[in-house]
Amino acid sequence: MLCGTLVSCGSAGGNSSEFEVIRQAADAYLSGGKADKTILGQDLNALITDDNHRNDPRILEVRDFAQHIIGHICNAVNVPWHQLFLTLTPDKFDIYFSDHDKTSDNKQLVIYSYTGQEGGGQTTAFLNMMGYDAINLKWGYNVWQFCPNASPGAFIEASSGFQQVTNRSMVGFNAVGQNYPTKTNVNNPDKTYKFPKVENTKSDDPWEIIRAAAAKWSQTEEPLSAAELAEGGAEQKHFFIDTEINPADLLALLSDTDPRNDPFILSVQPRDLYDRGHIQGAIWMPITEICKPENLQKLPPNRQIVVVSNDGQSGSQVAGILNILGYNALNLKFGMTAWTRNEDVAPGRFYIWEPDAFGFVFKDVLDYEVCWIEIPPVGTLPPIEGWKPPVLAPVEESAEF
Repeated sequence: MLCGTLVSCGSAGGNSSEFEVIRQAADAYLSGGKADKTILGQDLNALITDDNHRNDPRILEVRDFAQHIIGHICNAVNVPWHQLFLTLTPDKFDIYFSDHDKTSDNKQLVIYSYTGQEGGGQTTAFLNMMGYDAINLKWGYNVWQFCPNASPGAFIEASSGFQQVTNRSMVGFNAVGQNYPTKTNVNNPDKTYKFPKVENTKSDDPWEIIRAAAAKWSQTEEPLSAAELAEGGAEQKHFFIDTEINPADLLALLSDTDPRNDPFILSVQPRDLYDRGHIQGAIWMPITEICKPENLQKLPPNRQIVVVSNDGQSGSQVAGILNILGYNALNLKFGMTAWTRNEDVAPGRFYIWEPDAFGFVFKDVLDYEVCWIEIPPVGTLPPIEGWKPPVLAPVEESAEF
């Protein structure tokens, strides 16, 4: 059994509810400040391309396999986040990374998804709560290489006219960047609620309690058969789980004439940025203290919660934690950087490219080397309006787009 500093091994105690076990592990993780920490693409690239392979981290890709085969960070192990916790056992990562561990002493897990959000942030939080040392790649694969087929969802302005990725169309861009108004008044919660009831396992082991809660959240109501699991059925069956909400969809909920569908907006922005501007009605809590009992009591268990961070990275972790605690939470995709262009309110918006004298050049995309398993014929790739696929390099173990 893996023993970490954030969750103890052994019995959780006969009187401890599953909610309380998860809450304590989440509080230990969040209060330590790790949810705000990410690894930058250039720092990961420096680790894996230097002459010292003993410091190479374990790289866990949680995107779907359909994107993995087209392009991925070299030596990454692919386990879609929909499936990871359904089959995870304490020794599974030692098995997954057995080849890696022959040449490296570094067992830190670097998690990457499409944008650092959908699946990636949540996976990072859950694994840390289970005692692993995991860190999220900021902006996910989209910071590593620009390829909307291999990693759909690169951030772009909503006014660009490009098609928008949805939970049922994992192709193209996240054309979600808006410039909506913000407020500066401070909002305070005026109600308290009972905690949700969490029942996912008969085990009293903290590691298993967190795994079972993560598995329950990542799958639909219909359980997978052994045959479906063996065939990667988790990826197909659970492809459409919502983890994020776009700014336009949130604004539509807030501006219609039915207040009953208004979500509870939880801001985890740095306090100085919240004071400069936040979404109307947003209630601020420090990210390090959200899982204190006195703060969780202020969150409604029967109302959708939208978690808003500065750029969506830490927000996805908080939303994931709230979900396995029994709440109904979504992350605002790309956070406040997608809500407003005001950099005094929301600094650090992700830009694929920027204009130069000859047209456009990459800005935040690093354009690093990638690997693939096979290259499908270009004609089999879904068309993306406004984007022309690059000329493909010869099929090799490793190449650059």
